[in-house]
Amino acid sequence: MKKIFCTIDLEDFSYDYPRTLGLQLKKKINVSALLKNYDQINQLCKKNSVKITFFCTGILGKLFPDIIKQISSDGHEIASQYFYHDYANKDDLKTFERRIYDSINILSNYSKNKICGFRAPYFSLNCKDIKHYQVLEKYFEYDSSLLVDVNNYRNKIETLKSKLLGKLRIYPVLYYSPFPKVKLRLGGTYFKILPLKILNNLSNKILNYDNCIIYLHPYDYDTKFSYINKYESFNELSHLKQMYYFSKQFQWLYFGNNNVLNKLASLMKLYPFENLLKDLRN
Repeated sequence: MKKIFCTIDLEDFSYDYPRTLGLQLKKKINVSALLKNYDQINQLCKKNSVKITFFCTGILGKLFPDIIKQISSDGHEIASQYFYHDYANKDDLKTFERRIYDSINILSNYSKNKICGFRAPYFSLNCKDIKHYQVLEKYFEYDSSLLVDVNNYRNKIETLKSKLLGKLRIYPVLYYSPFPKVKLRLGGTYFKILPLKILNNLSNKILNYDNCIIYLHPYDYDTKFSYINKYESFNELSHLKQMYYFSKQFQWLYFGNNNVLNKLASLMKLYPFENLLKDLRN
């Protein structure tokens, strides 16, 4: 029987996003918000007897090791989400491998489980990034970086696997595309704005093909707007691209957050949720 896996991409948006915009980095992690949001998802998991996988950035483990310890102590899986929350396929192979190594090294210090899984930030690896996947195969047992159409994912993944040694298990996040450029999936903004009925139908459709992976971030269900980046003046945003993405954070952090955990709780009652991705076998 195919099952649903819940995963959390654990990063601090208010720390990482200025880096994406090329602005000055903050020096502190948003500890109070991350702890509160972790407690929310952990309580929901306890209530439904579910353990889940947290893909954590190495910089978060370095600056806030206590949350890694807590998640691991509660029986959830710690996996890697690179070192910084950067587009992984934009880094050259030497930088990519160094950041993979640093991430594993830091997270391993605070996790009870071996760091055996990886997800690229922004799902920024695809089937064409063969050399990056060859690096991943040296360090991990599975990868969940691919965002793939449910109707043609098997051929793409088999082609990717044929160019690897066969050691890396590939667990894609599948989407359904009813219209061009619309990629309905169980995660992020789509999970926030889609009603439960559509999420339910989407779950059924994906489960007809393969296991279904949900992905969420702490800011997806934060209702206090804790991660909004505030700048002293728009002089900091010197380019139109920076101004555009500064405004985009309001879409990601404001809309649809209130009902995310209720929808996740409903799906946990409707479907057999599996526990940790590290225990899944193709």
